[in-house]
Amino acid sequence: MRSWMSTAEPHNRLAAAQTLNAIAARAAVSDAGVPQDLGSNRSDRSEALKSIADGQYSNTKQTAKTAPSGGSAVVAAAESWTSFPQRGSTTDAGRLYWSNMPFVLQAVQCDSQGCHNRDRLSVTVTVDPGAITSKLSWKDKSLMGNTGAFTNVHFDGIPYCLGDMRPCGFAHSENNIRTAYYWYVSNTYAANGSSLGHAVNFWAQCVKCNNWYRDRARTGKSSCASSSNECRY
Repeated sequence: MRSWMSTAEPHNRLAAAQTLNAIAARAAVSDAGVPQDLGSNRSDRSEALKSIADGQYSNTKQTAKTAPSGGSAVVAAAESWTSFPQRGSTTDAGRLYWSNMPFVLQAVQCDSQGCHNRDRLSVTVTVDPGAITSKLSWKDKSLMGNTGAFTNVHFDGIPYCLGDMRPCGFAHSENNIRTAYYWYVSNTYAANGSSLGHAVNFWAQCVKCNNWYRDRARTGKSSCASSSNECRY
């Protein structure tokens, strides 16, 4: 069984002629180490992510409320809740935060002499869940190698709502993230009196490697209050 450190996935250019079904088929094998074509820029990747289907959720696009940070307000018909590995834990006495979710990206450049590791980027994420709007933050950003391999470094946040943990929102962090900061994700509908969890994609582009790299994880489930924004794990 692979450890979480081996789950960062390289991604190549999305051909304009690829169909939705082809994208979905690639999604099924991405964790096995096969490159998943998700586009050469953030816009392309967002459209591709919205098209990923695993048989549990439809590809219906929904409209989300705009997050307070001004992030993306489109909803991914995303991978299922259970397809994301759970990392981190709730450690505060009130069970109000999901902390210490680790993410690692390792750039690999291949040439006629073989493949070589380049920069390695790691970070941890904390989720402060809310029935309507949640705050996601990162810290402990660490870059080893520092050869300039990575650019367009950012996160996607995807809330999963209600008893069946369906995707119910989508928002990007800032691009080329600083050492520590945060972004907000709003749900398409309130999760009051129900369950809420969050999945996070950590992205970076390595232009010299001709790949996008992705690591992903999710929180545990929280239960949201019936009449406030508060949720507890």
